[in-house]
Amino acid sequence: ETMPPKQRKSKPSKTELERIKREDDERRAAEEEDLRRQQEKEEEERREKEQQEREEREKHQAVEKERFDAEKKELDEIEKKHEAALNKLKTEQKVKAKWDRYMRCDGCPDPSVERELNTYVSLWNDDMGVKEIGQVLRECEQAKQLGVELMGVVAWDEDMSERERNRHSKSIAMLERMQEDRLDLATLHLLQFAELHVNEDSGNLEVTENSDSIAFCLWGNAAKNPRIKSFGFEARSFTFDIPKQLSLANVAIRLMITQYDHLSPLCRLYRLGTQKKQKQSAVEKEPTDETDREAENQNESRAISSSDVAESSDDRQLTTETEAEVTDDTSHGENAVTHTVAAEADNSVVGAAESELQPGEVEDEQKTEISGGGSDGDNNEGSDNDLLDDEDVVDLRQHRAVGGIIHFSLLDIPPQPKTINNWTIRQIVKPELVYLQFPGDNSGRNTAASTGKGKDSGAGLSPWVPFSISMKLPDDVFFAEEPQIAHWEPNQMCWRMDGITESSVNNEDRTMSFKTHHFASMGLFIDQYAHMPFQSWRILPVSRDSVVLSVTTASLDIEIQVKGSDCCLTKPDDLNEIKHFRGKWMKLEELKEALVKAGLNIFPCEDGDKYVSVSSKDFSLEMSTYHLMSVMSPSIAFSLSHWNTEASQDQIIIRACEAQTHKPPKEEDWKTFLSATRSGELKIDEDSDEFSDELAENVETHPDIFNVFKPSASSDALQRIRMASSDFVDCVHRLLTSTRLIVYS
Repeated sequence: ETMPPKQRKSKPSKTELERIKREDDERRAAEEEDLRRQQEKEEEERREKEQQEREEREKHQAVEKERFDAEKKELDEIEKKHEAALNKLKTEQKVKAKWDRYMRCDGCPDPSVERELNTYVSLWNDDMGVKEIGQVLRECEQAKQLGVELMGVVAWDEDMSERERNRHSKSIAMLERMQEDRLDLATLHLLQFAELHVNEDSGNLEVTENSDSIAFCLWGNAAKNPRIKSFGFEARSFTFDIPKQLSLANVAIRLMITQYDHLSPLCRLYRLGTQKKQKQSAVEKEPTDETDREAENQNESRAISSSDVAESSDDRQLTTETEAEVTDDTSHGENAVTHTVAAEADNSVVGAAESELQPGEVEDEQKTEISGGGSDGDNNEGSDNDLLDDEDVVDLRQHRAVGGIIHFSLLDIPPQPKTINNWTIRQIVKPELVYLQFPGDNSGRNTAASTGKGKDSGAGLSPWVPFSISMKLPDDVFFAEEPQIAHWEPNQMCWRMDGITESSVNNEDRTMSFKTHHFASMGLFIDQYAHMPFQSWRILPVSRDSVVLSVTTASLDIEIQVKGSDCCLTKPDDLNEIKHFRGKWMKLEELKEALVKAGLNIFPCEDGDKYVSVSSKDFSLEMSTYHLMSVMSPSIAFSLSHWNTEASQDQIIIRACEAQTHKPPKEEDWKTFLSATRSGELKIDEDSDEFSDELAENVETHPDIFNVFKPSASSDALQRIRMASSDFVDCVHRLLTSTRLIVYS
């Protein structure tokens, strides 16, 4: 069978194709038009909805603002009342302090009055006669008290001009230099008349004297006994090795322990401004200013070259022959000193030992101008960065010296008198105390060797081995960690830890031992953030105008009671280091100073977040919260919430509850609150699974936590808040802003 032929499909004509295309275009256009109209309708509905929501939100905000403004009125009235009363109180205190100072009539000048201070300084400089060391220490104590009083004036007078502050700072530095010069002169007299203070048993010069803030100990090697290996100032529990070379040399060792630190403020790292400059872009600096140039010239002029030493030695022999003072046995009032190392011994070992002892610049800060300190140090940004990068330099923003400063000096003994019949022949030398550098001490002081002027008297000789020092740790300092020992470097104006080895602490007898090449000023340094961050804190009202702040650190519990404008440390109650001020009522500033000196620092510095992990918060919000807490503290208890670390920077989470003054709150009374621009009680508690800033049910937002509590607070609680004294509220506020509990916990 044959297949039928295939039928061909007719091909659309051109006209038909055009018609189909036209119909598709019309249908597509209709769909797009419908879609456009639908979108326009939806957009219009969305705009209308947004407009309606905006109007409702603005209306709600207007109502809320009106309510917030109304709620703030009472708080504003309380704040204005406290501010007015506090200003009046401060004015009265200034007037009373000025009158009390005028009526003291104790012979001490008012250091804030320039004319009186200048008269005191002039009389001090004119009174350069020989005095007993005990009297010198009493005079230095008086000068130190004037400096402390002047620092108090600067700290308390907020209206003082910058020019006047600078003048007072220079006066404080001048008083410190006066004490140093007077102590040097007294030391010189003791060395010059060493025969009057020789210990009969050892044959060496031994002097020990104390005042309230200065301990003075002096040992002079008069016997030159090679068998002596060490010596200790028993009164200070301070023992040091005496190398054989020193045991044969004409030297003295002076130990002075001051209960104040006037060296650290000279360091460029002491002030916050220095480290802030690291974060700024580098700017071109002016050449060294006149003050720096003068300081350099003074440093250069102090350097004594080896050639000068040799000339001085020759001059000493010549002077002995031509300028001998012949005096009676009872006459010993002249000041005499040598600028050279004694070379009187015939033994060759003695000669070698003394040739290695390099007379240099006054060993540490005692002859360093204050202009080289921190205030002018900011002019040298490169040097600041070098110090910050040097691992051996103590960062004074993180570490603090405790227990006073130890001034350990190696001195040259002036030529001693010779007695012939009933006559005493004493050599006349320049009235200056000569400090010696221990061979092997590479501290870089301005000696003949370090400045390159003349020949190093110790050239070609091996450095001596370091000597050991053992000392008792201060009884009034708590050490949470082992302290670090550092020495003062006068050229760099900083504390350094190099050159000190084999440091160890015996906790049983509280002693520290180490080896060093340095005869220098030394200090014990601790980490001032060792007690931070805080583990917990709580502030509770205990009676009218009285609260207790409890802070738990990693090692102990600290409790401070505030009553009126005074504070008292009540815990820890088993720590012997603080027994001298525990339970003693004092002003907040005095308590802060006492705690810091005792190694219990709970007061972070402005840049403390560099050294402690903190909960970063908006600073203005943080300060505002402290202010509200202080106002509410007569009736409301506050505590740490661990959710605070989970909240954002513009949110502060704390626990609080109304507290009765006669009993502590129960655990179920505590609630969690949000302090922010819109504050309120939160739904979460400390046992919740996760953080949420959702407010509790049926709770309104308020402008601050004061108004959060106000609706539910008892009338008695509100009355205690309204009647709180202004000085009490101010004291609590300053305590909270000093500890910064919200951030450092």
